Parts: sequence; structure tokens; C-alpha cells
Amino acid sequence: MWGLRVFLVLLTVNNLTMQAEEEFARMRIFKQAVKDESVILKKVIGRDGQTYKDVFAVIIQTELSQLVYSSNDDNTILKVERNPGEDILYFKTNPDSNILLTFSRHRYEPLTVYLYNYGVQFETGKAWRLKVIRTERVQKLNIKIETQPKASKVLFDSVSIPIGKEYITTEGIYDIIISRVGYDTLIDKVLVTEDATSFKYDLKLPIKIHTIPKEAIVYIDENERVIDGQHGITPDKKHGIEIKWPGYETIHDTIEVSEEMSENERIFSFKMKQRDEDKQKFNSGYVGGLKVEYEPDLPKLGDQDLGNSFSLAVSLDIPLGIPLFSLTAYGGGGFGILQSETLQNSETDMFFFGNAGAGLQMNLTRNATGVYAKGVYTYRSVSFNPLGSEVSTTYSATGYAAGGGFQLTPSRNLSYRLELMYNWLEFDQVKIYGMPIDLEQTIDASGLTISFYLLYRYSLFE
Repeated sequence: MWGLRVFLVLLTVNNLTMQAEEEFARMRIFKQAVKDESVILKKVIGRDGQTYKDVFAVIIQTELSQLVYSSNDDNTILKVERNPGEDILYFKTNPDSNILLTFSRHRYEPLTVYLYNYGVQFETGKAWRLKVIRTERVQKLNIKIETQPKASKVLFDSVSIPIGKEYITTEGIYDIIISRVGYDTLIDKVLVTEDATSFKYDLKLPIKIHTIPKEAIVYIDENERVIDGQHGITPDKKHGIEIKWPGYETIHDTIEVSEEMSENERIFSFKMKQRDEDKQKFNSGYVGGLKVEYEPDLPKLGDQDLGNSFSLAVSLDIPLGIPLFSLTAYGGGGFGILQSETLQNSETDMFFFGNAGAGLQMNLTRNATGVYAKGVYTYRSVSFNPLGSEVSTTYSATGYAAGGGFQLTPSRNLSYRLELMYNWLEFDQVKIYGMPIDLEQTIDASGLTISFYLLYRYSLFE
């Protein structure tokens, strides 16, 4: 009778043990993944029969048989090879993804992990070893979260927990939200394991950084880039500031904030100084070069239609010592096409002319590449032999021209310009065989010119 009772007690204890195992049996990852340098993958034939080249592998070492694997993307796992003591999982390489892998087994609680959090790198042709072990029961871990300064509230997986004191939980990945009045809210994701139970955070005060020019790039402590002028820094500590932008001198400075500072006091403004060589580049020295000019529609002189013209001139800019302004001058000559209604069969001939001008140029930007405007007093002399005769006739015109253009400076001394100018000219003098002839009325010679410059700069600030 006593033997029967002992047997029943043992049977009951055994059943309770099995039930506990069914309820609490768990898997967990044992430490971080290790790269297997001996494995080099070139191609893999997937479950669908296709051949894949951009693949990597995760070798699961475990004593648990018949594990079932699934991921956040059904197409991610290309193939599973089962071997004694290890399973090999093949994945398509996608550096931008973070694979969420789930391990399942009968009578075990599913284990879901992000491979990246355990040190698996998604590198083509490489393999990583990950060990999965069995946990007989749910292991309780005492974790501790500390902040500087002390936070107002800490949410651990949506549960408010005591700050700076131990809190009991289990292994896994948890979301953390830490807040304090006046500080940036901190959001993080932590992996709790036997080896990682203590977490420390520095809370940051929000600041704003304004720069001139506003496009400047700001770095804090050498590597943290400020986006949209807003950032967070730890209080009561000096932080290095570096501000960069092409054409300007780099700013190196330090800033420090404290809780006592108001929101306005945590706004920092920096005005960058343009480099002398770039600030003066438009206006730094003699700028000389060649100018090719095209005038699409010249006026008529009697029954002679001057058509269009091309000219080549020498150009020179001289700084005035006033920021953005320079004296500009040019002079040269060219040719055009003469068309006369009295010529038989509408024959054409050429005419030659000279032009010159001097005026003021204003650069609308400080950089060597930019827009400029100019106005000049201009002179033009046109000479041709009408009807192909021996008679040499010269017309002269004076007036003004105004317009602007765009300058491109690909190197320190070489520049290109594309320019549009409108000329207000009147032919007010004519000479035949060099003898002046009075015109009954002036002839309007106004029109648009398109010019291309090739310039070389000799700087006064070398």
C-alpha cells in the first residue's frame, strides 16, 4: 500500500515537472555571433531552384532538433541545410535590411531576434555562427537604468520603472523611452542578456545653431552633424563646434549649456568670414582675356542690310578698391555679312568694323562663380565698300550698353563668362574716302549682343 502511494507521488511530481517544462521551456541566443572565416560562399541554389550569388549564411549551432525558422520576409531565407548539431540558413544579401528571425519548436516558446543585434553582418559570401541553447526556465534578470541628470520618467517596454534601481525582467529586446522636462526625449532599443543588465544614458538639452551663410555644415564634437540647425548636447560640458562651407574660413569654437539657461540663451549664431582669396576673386586683380561677340540683327544703312556680325575683342577688368565693383573695358574688331537690295541676285558681301567700350561692372555675388551686371559707354565703327565699288565708306556710332551675365570660375585664375547686353547706339557720322559727310538724320543702331569671354586673372593678392 505504501509502495503504491510512493509511486503515485512520484508520478504526480513527474507530471508537474513535465507541465512546468512545457510552460517554461525556452530558447535563447548564447553570446554574440562569430564570423566563420573558413566559409566562402560563391553561389547557392535556393528552395525555388534558382541560383543566387549575392548571399550570406548563418550557421545555427544547437542541440535542439527540428527547429523551424521564419523571417520578416518570406523570401529572405533561400534555403535551410540541416546537419547534426547545426543548421545552415542562407539569406539574400541586402545591407539595408534588418532581418528579424524567429526560432520555433514544439513545446518551446518562440524566440524572435534581430540578427544585426547579435553581431551578424550582411556581407556577401560570408558566414556567421550563432549558438542557440535551451533554458529550462524563464531566467529572471535584475536590470538597472541610470541617467545623467536623473530622468523624470523611464518607460521600459511601455512600463514605468524605478530610475536608478533594479528592475526584474527576462532576456530579450526592449524599447526604452526616457524623458525629463526641458530635455530631448531619448528613445532607444536595448538587448537584455546575462552579460548586459546595466544601462547608462546622458540626457541632452536642445540647442539651435544659426549660421551665415545658412547652408553651412555644422559638426559638434567632430562627428555629429547638425541637421536643420537643431541638435541636443549634454549639459555642463564643453562641446567643440566646427562649421564649414566652400569659400569661407572654417570656424572652430566651443559651446556649453546648462539647465539654468533659457531656450533663447541656447540659440547660437555664427557668421562665417569669407576667405580673402575668394572674397576678392571677382575683384582681386587685373582680369584680361578674349571676348567673342555675336550680334544677330544689325540695322540698315540706306539700302544695305548689315545682317549679323561677329567680333573678337580684348577685355580687361580693373578693381576699384570698392567691394564688388570693378572697371571694365574692351576693344577689338570683327566682320559681318552685308546684304543689299540693289545687288543683283541678292548677292552678299562682307563688311568690317571695330568696337570699344568702357564702364562699370558690379558683381552680384561675392564668390568667383556668380552673376554680375554692367553698364558701358561704347563706340562702334563700320567700314565697307557698297556695291563692291572702290568707294570706302565708314559709319561711326556711339552710345550706351547695359546688361549682365554669369561667370564660372573652375580654377583659381581661369574664368568663363556668358553675357547678354543691349546696345543703345546711333550712327551719327559717316566718312567717304575719309572725308566726313553730314547725315540728314541719325541711324538707329540699337540691338542685342551675345558674348562669350575667356579670361585669365592676375591677382594682386598673391
